[in-house]
Amino acid sequence: MIVLDSIQLLDAVHRSLSSNVLPVLEDDFARVQIAAALKILEEVSDRLENGDPCEDFNSAISADVADFADRVQKDSPDFANALGEAIAKAGGAGEPRDINRQLVESLWSAATKADAKHRTELLSLLNERAKEISANDARWICPEALISLI
Repeated sequence: MIVLDSIQLLDAVHRSLSSNVLPVLEDDFARVQIAAALKILEEVSDRLENGDPCEDFNSAISADVADFADRVQKDSPDFANALGEAIAKAGGAGEPRDINRQLVESLWSAATKADAKHRTELLSLLNERAKEISANDARWICPEALISLI
């Protein structure tokens, strides 16, 4: 039985790859693969310690959309109700990224029922939050590194 906790195991693998394997590789593609794997190990370690940043995004976007729904309630009660239903529909048990997909899908669906002004405001809000969480979420791994492992 391994007595180390998950983070210690990830750190040990990271240390071994970065100090024993990466320096001796001559093949550039193999070096990229190891570097990408190291970034993923850092991401997994960060998620174990701090939680999935997508949880924060889900909370933030739900709060932002709830505030937005309150603001548009008078002008567009049907749209405001659709936004509330979208938040409720996605708010449940599951993995943060699955919940996020449900939330964003539901909000996009609600946006299709809105007038142009409200739709633009909602999509702008979603876009700003998505850029913010992407910046935070991608601090450990870039998409190119992940793609290189596939």
